[in-house]
Amino acid sequence: MHDLFPHSTVPFSLTIWIAAAFCGPALGPVLAGYVVPEKGWHLGMWEIAYMAGPTCLLLLLVPETYEPAVKAKRAKALRDEIQDSMSPQQSQQKPSSSKHVQALLSSLRDAIIVPLQIAILDPSVTVANAYTSFIYATYYTLFDAIPRVYPHRYNFSAGELGLSFLHVFVACVIAGLVYCAYVHKVLNPANRQGRLTTHEDRLRPALIACFLPPVGLILFAWTSDGKIHWIVGLIGLTLCSMGTFVILQCLSVYTPRIYPLHSASLFASNDFCRSSLAAGAIHFGVPLYGNLGVAHGVSVLAGLLVLGVPGMWFIYWRGANLRAKSRFVAPKAVLEEAGRTLA
Repeated sequence: MHDLFPHSTVPFSLTIWIAAAFCGPALGPVLAGYVVPEKGWHLGMWEIAYMAGPTCLLLLLVPETYEPAVKAKRAKALRDEIQDSMSPQQSQQKPSSSKHVQALLSSLRDAIIVPLQIAILDPSVTVANAYTSFIYATYYTLFDAIPRVYPHRYNFSAGELGLSFLHVFVACVIAGLVYCAYVHKVLNPANRQGRLTTHEDRLRPALIACFLPPVGLILFAWTSDGKIHWIVGLIGLTLCSMGTFVILQCLSVYTPRIYPLHSASLFASNDFCRSSLAAGAIHFGVPLYGNLGVAHGVSVLAGLLVLGVPGMWFIYWRGANLRAKSRFVAPKAVLEEAGRTLA
C-alpha cells in the first residue's frame, strides 16, 4: 500500500488492512458459534477454504508494485531490446555467472540480513516489534479468557459467546473513524503547512491510545464476575481493542517512513514476531488463567502492557535522535527518490 498510495492517503488504506488483520481472528467464533454445534467442526474448515480460495487466485493475478522491482524489469526489457539489435558477435557477450551469484547474494542480504539487523539493532524498531508482539499476544489470550467468563457466569450459549467477539468490530469501526478523521482534519493539513517536523509526529494518536489496553483489560477483569452486567466487561474489551487498533495503525504508518527501502521486509519481520508470540500465547494463556483465574491473570497482562506506555513515549521523544545516529538510514538523496516514488 505504501507503493500504491501517496503519503496523504496511505493511512486510510492501512486502516482497512489493519482492521482486516485485527478482526479476522474474532470472525472465527462469530461464524462458528451457531454453525459448528449444529453441523460439526468440518463445516468450519470448509468456511476457511471458501474464503481462502478466491484470495489464492488473486495472488496469481495482482501485478508487481515494488518500485525497484518494476524498474529492474524495465531495465531488463530494455537490455533485451538492445541486445536484439546488436550483431550476433556482440549479442553473445553475456554477463558472467559470478555476477549473477553476486547479484543474488546482494538481493538476499538486502531482503533478509539487513531487515533483521535493523529489527535487532535499531531501538525504535525493536521497541515497536516487542510492543506490537506482546499486545497482539495478549489479544490472543482473550480467546481463552472470554469462554471462561460468559458461558459460566452469564449463561451465554455457544452462539452468544461467538457474538461477544463482535466487540472487536465495534472497536475497529469507532477507532478507525476517529483516526481517519484525525488524519483528514489535523495530520494532513499540518503536513501541507509544514508543521510536521519529524516522522514521530505521526505517532501522536498512539500516545493516548497506549493507555487504553491496560485500562480496558482491568475493567474487563474486575467487572466480569457474574454480578455486574455483562456489557461492562465487553466495554472494557472494546476500549482495549480500540487502543490496540490505533497503536498498530500508527506504527504501520511510522515504520516504513524510517527505512523506505526495507519497508516490506520490516513489515514481514514485525508480522513474524507478532504471529510467533501470538501462537505461544495460546499455550501460556491456559495455565495462566487456570492457575490465577481470569481476574488476576488478565491483571498480570494489563500490568505488563503498562510497560508499553513509556515505550511508546520513548519512540516519540527519542526516535529522531536515534535515527540520526543509525547506520541503516539511507542517504538523503535515496530518501528523496523514495519520497518522489511514493508521491
